[in-house]
Amino acid sequence: MAETRSNRRVYRGISAQERTDARRQQFLDAGKTVFGTLGIQAANVKDICAAAGLTERYYYEAFGSLSKLFEAVYLQAVDRLRQVLDEAASRSPQESSAQLRSMIRSYFELLKSDRHLARILILEIYGAAPAIKNLYEYSVRQFAARIEKLIATPDAELGQRLNSKLVAVALVGAASGLAMHWRLGGYKEPVSVMTDNCFAIFAAVLRTSDWSPAIL
Repeated sequence: MAETRSNRRVYRGISAQERTDARRQQFLDAGKTVFGTLGIQAANVKDICAAAGLTERYYYEAFGSLSKLFEAVYLQAVDRLRQVLDEAASRSPQESSAQLRSMIRSYFELLKSDRHLARILILEIYGAAPAIKNLYEYSVRQFAARIEKLIATPDAELGQRLNSKLVAVALVGAASGLAMHWRLGGYKEPVSVMTDNCFAIFAAVLRTSDWSPAIL
């Protein structure tokens, strides 16, 4: 499709599309700050526009509703978490246990260092619209799939007792529950303590279920 004349128009060396994209990112940054501070239930369009330094006209052109903005902010936060976990795994030795521990530590480090993102990922998603909660379920399945790759081995004898996907989802839930407790408690425990306890839960589940000895 050919570019429209509006998209080709250049102002001070910046095209109309580049200005539109820049405004959209301003709203995403503002949404992260407002949702991460006030919460989605208390936030409003005026708060978002004030934080972005832009008018409501541009807001409605970009998103149209708070739920649409929250959806975009949430997906951006999920992408950031995915990037952090992938980087943690790539920095670790090939052993599954080392990669898993590194990913857990990086998860808690991210939540502590970016508390707006933490609130959005582990608290505000529960107060979001049903359509957005479906995105949460999708993201849980994605992260569970990452864990499943680490805990399952070709010679794992699960028989009829266990389902690797369900166990991985449960482990994601355990990490999320610990993170919520940590956040609500004011991040009192050091990251190292959160990492050790979360990893211990993972290891205990796998040991009890006679899963892969490589993880322990």
